[in-house]
Amino acid sequence: MTITAIIIVLISVSMHATWNFLSKKTMPCAAFFFLVSIAASCCWIWALPYCGLPQEAFSGKLILLMLLSISAETVYLTGLFNAYSRTDISLAYPVARSLPVLLIAIAYAALYQRYPSAWGTVALLAVSFGCLIMPLKRFRDFGWKNYSGGAMFYILLAAVGTTGYTLTDSEWINSLKLLYGANGKIYASYVLSYIINTGLAVTMGIITFASKKERENLRVLISAPANLIPALLAGVLSSLAYVLILLAMTQTTQLSYLQAFRQMSLPLGMVLGCVFLREKIYIPKIIAIILILSGLLLIAFSGN
Repeated sequence: MTITAIIIVLISVSMHATWNFLSKKTMPCAAFFFLVSIAASCCWIWALPYCGLPQEAFSGKLILLMLLSISAETVYLTGLFNAYSRTDISLAYPVARSLPVLLIAIAYAALYQRYPSAWGTVALLAVSFGCLIMPLKRFRDFGWKNYSGGAMFYILLAAVGTTGYTLTDSEWINSLKLLYGANGKIYASYVLSYIINTGLAVTMGIITFASKKERENLRVLISAPANLIPALLAGVLSSLAYVLILLAMTQTTQLSYLQAFRQMSLPLGMVLGCVFLREKIYIPKIIAIILILSGLLLIAFSGN
Protein backbone atom coordinates (compact mmCIF):
# COMPACT_ATOMS: atom_id res chain seq x y z
CA MET A 1 0.00 0.00 0.00
CA THR A 2 1.13 3.56 -0.67
CA ILE A 3 1.83 5.97 2.20
CA THR A 4 -1.10 8.08 0.99
CA ALA A 5 -3.48 5.11 1.22
CA ILE A 6 -2.21 4.24 4.70
CA ILE A 7 -2.75 7.79 5.99
CA ILE A 8 -6.24 7.93 4.47
CA VAL A 9 -7.21 4.63 6.08
CA LEU A 10 -5.85 5.61 9.50
CA ILE A 11 -7.96 8.78 9.46
CA SER A 12 -10.95 6.72 8.36
CA VAL A 13 -10.64 4.12 11.10
CA SER A 14 -10.60 6.78 13.81
CA MET A 15 -13.98 7.97 12.50
CA HIS A 16 -15.19 4.37 12.20
CA ALA A 17 -14.26 3.58 15.80
CA THR A 18 -16.06 6.72 16.98
CA TRP A 19 -19.33 6.04 15.16
CA ASN A 20 -19.23 2.40 16.26
CA PHE A 21 -18.76 3.60 19.83
CA LEU A 22 -21.84 5.81 19.43
CA SER A 23 -23.88 2.86 18.18
CA LYS A 24 -22.80 0.80 21.21
CA LYS A 25 -24.10 3.44 23.58
CA THR A 26 -27.40 4.04 21.80
CA MET A 27 -29.68 1.38 20.27
CA PRO A 28 -28.28 -1.06 17.67
CA CYS A 29 -31.30 -1.95 15.57
CA ALA A 30 -32.62 -1.54 12.04
CA ALA A 31 -34.24 1.79 12.96
CA PHE A 32 -30.93 3.16 14.25
CA PHE A 33 -29.12 2.24 11.03
CA PHE A 34 -32.03 3.64 9.01
CA LEU A 35 -31.37 7.03 10.62
CA VAL A 36 -27.62 6.57 10.17
CA SER A 37 -28.15 5.94 6.44
CA ILE A 38 -30.41 8.99 6.04
CA ALA A 39 -27.84 11.25 7.71
CA ALA A 40 -25.03 9.73 5.62
CA SER A 41 -27.01 10.22 2.41
CA CYS A 42 -27.75 13.85 3.25
CA CYS A 43 -24.03 14.53 3.63
CA TRP A 44 -23.55 13.85 -0.09
CA ILE A 45 -26.87 14.99 -1.54
CA TRP A 46 -24.95 17.70 -3.42
CA ALA A 47 -22.66 15.19 -5.12
CA LEU A 48 -24.79 14.39 -8.17
CA PRO A 49 -25.61 18.04 -9.06
CA TYR A 50 -21.98 19.08 -8.52
CA CYS A 51 -20.12 16.10 -10.03
CA GLY A 52 -22.73 14.91 -12.50
CA LEU A 53 -23.09 11.31 -13.57
CA PRO A 54 -21.67 10.27 -16.94
CA GLN A 55 -24.08 8.48 -19.25
CA GLU A 56 -21.70 5.51 -19.31
CA ALA A 57 -22.39 5.02 -15.60
CA PHE A 58 -25.74 3.50 -16.56
CA SER A 59 -24.10 0.55 -18.27
CA GLY A 60 -25.21 -2.94 -17.30
CA LYS A 61 -21.96 -3.66 -15.44
CA LEU A 62 -22.08 -0.56 -13.25
CA ILE A 63 -25.79 -0.96 -12.50
CA LEU A 64 -25.11 -4.55 -11.42
CA LEU A 65 -22.23 -3.43 -9.19
CA MET A 66 -24.52 -0.82 -7.61
CA LEU A 67 -27.20 -3.39 -6.83
CA LEU A 68 -24.64 -5.87 -5.48
CA SER A 69 -23.01 -3.20 -3.32
CA ILE A 70 -26.25 -1.98 -1.74
CA SER A 71 -27.40 -5.58 -1.19
CA ALA A 72 -24.10 -6.51 0.47
CA GLU A 73 -24.21 -3.39 2.68
CA THR A 74 -27.76 -4.28 3.73
CA VAL A 75 -26.64 -7.82 4.58
CA TYR A 76 -23.76 -6.38 6.61
CA LEU A 77 -25.94 -4.00 8.65
CA THR A 78 -28.63 -6.65 9.17
CA GLY A 79 -26.06 -9.10 10.46
CA LEU A 80 -24.45 -6.42 12.63
CA PHE A 81 -27.49 -5.18 14.53
CA ASN A 82 -28.85 -8.72 15.00
CA ALA A 83 -25.48 -9.89 16.35
CA TYR A 84 -25.26 -6.88 18.67
CA SER A 85 -28.70 -7.63 20.08
CA ARG A 86 -27.78 -11.27 20.80
CA THR A 87 -24.27 -11.08 22.22
CA ASP A 88 -21.64 -8.72 23.54
CA ILE A 89 -20.35 -6.25 21.00
CA SER A 90 -16.86 -7.04 22.27
CA LEU A 91 -17.30 -10.51 20.72
CA ALA A 92 -19.39 -9.72 17.65
CA TYR A 93 -17.40 -6.78 16.30
CA PRO A 94 -13.85 -8.26 16.31
CA VAL A 95 -14.98 -11.60 14.86
CA ALA A 96 -17.10 -9.93 12.17
CA ARG A 97 -14.13 -7.70 11.27
CA SER A 98 -11.47 -10.42 11.27
CA LEU A 99 -13.09 -12.88 8.86
CA PRO A 100 -13.25 -10.50 5.84
CA VAL A 101 -9.48 -9.92 6.06
CA LEU A 102 -8.91 -13.53 4.97
CA LEU A 103 -12.05 -13.87 2.85
CA ILE A 104 -11.07 -10.87 0.71
CA ALA A 105 -7.52 -12.17 0.28
CA ILE A 106 -8.91 -15.53 -0.90
CA ALA A 107 -11.48 -13.91 -3.19
CA TYR A 108 -8.92 -11.53 -4.72
CA ALA A 109 -6.54 -14.40 -5.40
CA ALA A 110 -9.31 -16.47 -7.01
CA LEU A 111 -10.86 -13.65 -9.07
CA TYR A 112 -7.86 -11.56 -10.06
CA GLN A 113 -4.83 -13.80 -9.42
CA ARG A 114 -3.46 -11.10 -7.12
CA TYR A 115 -1.66 -12.82 -4.27
CA PRO A 116 -0.22 -11.22 -1.14
CA SER A 117 3.52 -11.54 -0.66
CA ALA A 118 4.92 -14.06 1.83
CA TRP A 119 5.26 -11.38 4.49
CA GLY A 120 1.88 -10.01 3.48
CA THR A 121 0.33 -13.43 4.14
CA VAL A 122 1.95 -13.57 7.58
CA ALA A 123 0.64 -10.07 8.27
CA LEU A 124 -2.93 -10.96 7.25
CA LEU A 125 -2.87 -14.02 9.52
CA ALA A 126 -1.49 -11.95 12.41
CA VAL A 127 -4.20 -9.31 12.01
CA SER A 128 -6.95 -11.94 11.73
CA PHE A 129 -5.78 -13.90 14.78
CA GLY A 130 -5.38 -10.68 16.75
CA CYS A 131 -9.00 -9.77 15.97
CA LEU A 132 -10.19 -13.22 17.02
CA ILE A 133 -8.49 -13.23 20.44
CA MET A 134 -9.34 -9.61 21.28
CA PRO A 135 -12.71 -10.51 22.92
CA LEU A 136 -11.12 -13.10 25.25
CA LYS A 137 -10.47 -12.59 28.96
CA ARG A 138 -8.15 -15.61 29.20
CA PHE A 139 -6.37 -17.61 26.50
CA ARG A 140 -7.95 -20.82 27.77
CA ASP A 141 -11.30 -19.38 26.72
CA PHE A 142 -10.23 -19.74 23.08
CA GLY A 143 -12.41 -22.43 21.52
CA TRP A 144 -15.40 -22.97 19.29
CA LYS A 145 -17.88 -22.97 22.18
CA ASN A 146 -17.03 -19.35 22.97
CA TYR A 147 -17.60 -18.29 19.37
CA SER A 148 -20.68 -20.37 18.66
CA GLY A 149 -24.30 -19.77 19.58
CA GLY A 150 -27.31 -17.99 18.17
CA ALA A 151 -25.34 -14.84 17.36
CA MET A 152 -22.73 -16.59 15.22
CA PHE A 153 -25.00 -16.81 12.18
CA TYR A 154 -25.43 -13.03 12.21
CA ILE A 155 -21.73 -12.43 12.84
CA LEU A 156 -20.96 -14.55 9.78
CA LEU A 157 -23.67 -12.66 7.86
CA ALA A 158 -21.96 -9.35 8.73
CA ALA A 159 -18.60 -10.78 7.64
CA VAL A 160 -19.99 -12.00 4.31
CA GLY A 161 -21.65 -8.62 3.74
CA THR A 162 -18.38 -6.80 4.46
CA THR A 163 -16.52 -9.03 2.03
CA GLY A 164 -19.18 -8.52 -0.64
CA TYR A 165 -19.39 -4.74 -0.50
CA THR A 166 -15.60 -4.33 -0.28
CA LEU A 167 -15.06 -6.38 -3.44
CA THR A 168 -17.90 -4.77 -5.41
CA ASP A 169 -17.11 -1.21 -4.30
CA SER A 170 -13.48 -1.59 -5.31
CA GLU A 171 -14.48 -2.70 -8.81
CA TRP A 172 -17.22 -0.07 -8.99
CA ILE A 173 -15.12 2.94 -7.99
CA ASN A 174 -12.17 1.96 -10.18
CA SER A 175 -14.54 1.67 -13.15
CA LEU A 176 -16.41 4.89 -12.40
CA LYS A 177 -13.33 7.04 -11.78
CA LEU A 178 -12.22 6.50 -15.39
CA LEU A 179 -15.43 8.18 -16.58
CA TYR A 180 -14.72 11.41 -14.70
CA GLY A 181 -11.30 12.19 -16.15
CA ALA A 182 -8.93 14.37 -14.11
CA ASN A 183 -11.12 14.50 -11.01
CA GLY A 184 -12.06 10.84 -11.24
CA LYS A 185 -10.98 9.64 -7.80
CA ILE A 186 -12.64 12.46 -5.90
CA TYR A 187 -15.86 12.67 -7.91
CA ALA A 188 -16.36 8.91 -8.00
CA SER A 189 -15.94 8.69 -4.21
CA TYR A 190 -18.52 11.41 -3.56
CA VAL A 191 -21.08 10.00 -6.00
CA LEU A 192 -20.67 6.41 -4.83
CA SER A 193 -21.07 7.44 -1.21
CA TYR A 194 -24.33 9.21 -2.04
CA ILE A 195 -25.71 6.31 -4.09
CA ILE A 196 -24.72 3.67 -1.53
CA ASN A 197 -26.13 5.52 1.48
CA THR A 198 -29.32 6.47 -0.34
CA GLY A 199 -29.79 2.84 -1.33
CA LEU A 200 -29.18 1.79 2.27
CA ALA A 201 -31.70 4.34 3.53
CA VAL A 202 -34.27 2.71 1.26
CA THR A 203 -33.48 -0.91 2.23
CA MET A 204 -33.12 -0.21 5.95
CA GLY A 205 -36.32 1.86 5.78
CA ILE A 206 -38.18 -1.11 4.30
CA ILE A 207 -36.86 -3.37 7.06
CA THR A 208 -37.77 -0.80 9.72
CA PHE A 209 -41.33 -0.07 8.58
CA ALA A 210 -42.06 -3.74 7.93
CA SER A 211 -41.56 -4.56 11.62
CA LYS A 212 -43.78 -3.36 14.46
CA LYS A 213 -40.84 -3.60 16.87
CA GLU A 214 -38.59 -1.53 14.61
CA ARG A 215 -41.30 1.09 14.12
CA GLU A 216 -41.43 1.43 17.89
CA ASN A 217 -37.62 1.63 18.03
CA LEU A 218 -37.76 4.42 15.46
CA ARG A 219 -40.32 6.32 17.52
CA VAL A 220 -38.10 6.05 20.60
CA LEU A 221 -35.03 7.18 18.65
CA ILE A 222 -36.58 10.26 17.05
CA SER A 223 -38.50 11.34 20.17
CA ALA A 224 -35.40 11.68 22.36
CA PRO A 225 -32.53 13.99 21.35
CA ALA A 226 -30.19 11.82 23.46
CA ASN A 227 -30.88 8.98 21.00
CA LEU A 228 -31.43 10.93 17.77
CA ILE A 229 -28.26 13.05 17.90
CA PRO A 230 -25.87 10.06 18.26
CA ALA A 231 -27.62 8.32 15.34
CA LEU A 232 -27.26 11.37 13.09
CA LEU A 233 -23.66 11.97 14.18
CA ALA A 234 -22.88 8.30 13.54
CA GLY A 235 -24.26 8.74 10.03
CA VAL A 236 -22.00 11.71 9.32
CA LEU A 237 -18.90 9.95 10.67
CA SER A 238 -19.62 6.65 8.93
CA SER A 239 -20.15 8.48 5.64
CA LEU A 240 -16.91 10.46 5.90
CA ALA A 241 -15.03 7.33 6.98
CA TYR A 242 -16.20 5.31 3.99
CA VAL A 243 -15.52 8.08 1.47
CA LEU A 244 -11.91 7.92 2.64
CA ILE A 245 -11.92 4.14 2.19
CA LEU A 246 -13.26 4.56 -1.35
CA LEU A 247 -10.41 6.97 -2.06
CA ALA A 248 -7.92 4.50 -0.62
CA MET A 249 -9.30 1.79 -2.92
CA THR A 250 -7.94 3.78 -5.86
CA GLN A 251 -4.48 3.85 -4.25
CA THR A 252 -3.82 0.12 -3.84
CA THR A 253 -3.83 -3.03 -5.97
CA GLN A 254 -4.07 -5.44 -3.01
CA LEU A 255 -7.50 -5.02 -1.42
CA SER A 256 -6.79 -7.50 1.38
CA TYR A 257 -4.10 -5.15 2.73
CA LEU A 258 -6.57 -2.28 2.76
CA GLN A 259 -9.11 -4.39 4.65
CA ALA A 260 -6.43 -5.38 7.16
CA PHE A 261 -5.54 -1.75 7.81
CA ARG A 262 -9.18 -1.01 8.56
CA GLN A 263 -8.79 -3.20 11.66
CA MET A 264 -6.98 -0.34 13.36
CA SER A 265 -10.49 0.59 14.48
CA LEU A 266 -10.32 -2.31 16.95
CA PRO A 267 -7.45 -0.96 19.10
CA LEU A 268 -9.00 2.52 18.88
CA GLY A 269 -12.37 1.10 19.90
CA MET A 270 -10.75 -0.69 22.83
CA VAL A 271 -9.15 2.57 24.01
CA LEU A 272 -12.53 4.34 23.82
CA GLY A 273 -14.15 1.50 25.73
CA CYS A 274 -11.50 1.56 28.46
CA VAL A 275 -11.56 5.33 28.86
CA PHE A 276 -15.29 6.05 28.57
CA LEU A 277 -16.99 2.74 29.40
CA ARG A 278 -14.50 1.63 32.06
CA GLU A 279 -13.94 -1.70 30.31
CA LYS A 280 -11.14 -3.85 31.72
CA ILE A 281 -7.97 -4.69 29.82
CA TYR A 282 -7.01 -8.36 29.72
CA ILE A 283 -3.78 -10.02 28.58
CA PRO A 284 -5.33 -11.42 25.35
CA LYS A 285 -6.38 -7.88 24.39
CA ILE A 286 -2.83 -6.62 24.82
CA ILE A 287 -1.45 -9.53 22.75
CA ALA A 288 -4.17 -8.91 20.14
CA ILE A 289 -3.17 -5.27 19.76
CA ILE A 290 0.50 -6.27 19.39
CA LEU A 291 -0.43 -8.80 16.68
CA ILE A 292 -2.66 -6.33 14.81
CA LEU A 293 -0.12 -3.51 14.90
CA SER A 294 2.73 -5.85 13.95
CA GLY A 295 0.69 -7.17 11.03
CA LEU A 296 -0.08 -3.67 9.85
CA LEU A 297 3.58 -2.67 10.01
CA LEU A 298 4.45 -5.71 7.89
CA ILE A 299 1.80 -4.71 5.36
CA ALA A 300 3.10 -1.16 5.27
CA PHE A 301 6.54 -2.39 4.23
CA SER A 302 5.53 -5.35 2.07
CA GLY A 303 4.58 -3.30 -1.01
CA ASN A 304 1.41 -3.12 -3.12
